[in-house]
Amino acid sequence: MRGRNVRNELTTKALGWPGLPSTTRMMALLCLGLVLAGNPGRLLAAGEKATWLEAGSEIQQLPGDGVQKIRVVATKEPPYMGPDLPGQGLSATIVRTALERAGFAVVVAFERWPRAYEGAELGVYDVVGSIWRTERRAQDFLFSVPYLHHEIKFIKLKSSRDIQFDSLDDLDGLIVGTLKGYAYDNAFLRSRKFIRLPQNHLLQNLLKLAQGEIDLTLGEVLKIDYELNEFMKGSVGSMEILAKPLVSRTTHIAVSRSHPRHREIIDGFNQALSAMQEDGTYDGILTIR
Repeated sequence: MRGRNVRNELTTKALGWPGLPSTTRMMALLCLGLVLAGNPGRLLAAGEKATWLEAGSEIQQLPGDGVQKIRVVATKEPPYMGPDLPGQGLSATIVRTALERAGFAVVVAFERWPRAYEGAELGVYDVVGSIWRTERRAQDFLFSVPYLHHEIKFIKLKSSRDIQFDSLDDLDGLIVGTLKGYAYDNAFLRSRKFIRLPQNHLLQNLLKLAQGEIDLTLGEVLKIDYELNEFMKGSVGSMEILAKPLVSRTTHIAVSRSHPRHREIIDGFNQALSAMQEDGTYDGILTIR
């Protein structure tokens, strides 16, 4: 992940500015810390006052009521996460409901992925609200049980009738639109049978597919459906999602292993999620979405 480099790049710049006296460099580092901590007033919901004064991994107490406020960071990924979605999205609704049942008051902030990952790792945020588990990430974070399951599938133009997917051999010689930093299957990432053309957003790949600039792209099925119906309705009928997934993934919350209460947060979430699944709350959230 490039996320780890965000801190390194910023710190190197602060320490390495030529010609700056040591006192000035110290002030630069102080300002850097404030930048990484973010602007609490911006992160809170409209009208809600910030209740923490500085960045750190300690959970702050809300004045007078003893409720613990927990800071969840997420990346905009509709229909799962987004500040303008009902309930801030499907994933946000599940996560918030479970954490509130576990006794936390939840504040959700939205950041770009590298900043979200780095912020949670540093303790600026308490929880990553939506993340796929990898062995590398598990070195830094403790993961919850999965709360959603995803299938990553290819999508093509219906006119490309000769393109099918059963194995990576079927991609031989094709141009495939991918996403930067996406946790694809390792064999897919290493293969030299086809050309990977990376972009920042799925919508960019879908547009390139519609214009015939790539042969295939791929993504999570509900995400593909959302992007097409929201931004490319005229192209829905000309595209086809292939049946076999490249990979299936599970979505989790995660808390930095350096957080003093990481085990408590994850255990509380897991127990609350299990209760939601038993009493019908979880299925109810899926139904209304």
